[in-house]
Amino acid sequence: MRQNGVTLLHLVNLSGHSQTGYYPPIPMNDIHLEVAGAFRRARTVRTPGSLAVKTDQGYTSITLPRLSDYEIVVLQ
Repeated sequence: MRQNGVTLLHLVNLSGHSQTGYYPPIPMNDIHLEVAGAFRRARTVRTPGSLAVKTDQGYTSITLPRLSDYEIVVLQ
């Protein structure tokens, strides 16, 4: 999602979803993401922090240390 000059990456952990039931999700660790675009900065919103960014051939790589139920990554 692009908003106010930044790109927002919404991550939702659906491991606790089962048809119409919802259970606490299983935390996921060290999720490696590669997105199109050459971004210089990345930060998380729900669990405030900065993420290391690596760009190569028009793609940006980041690693999210932990995903509980949801997180938003702001890419600039």
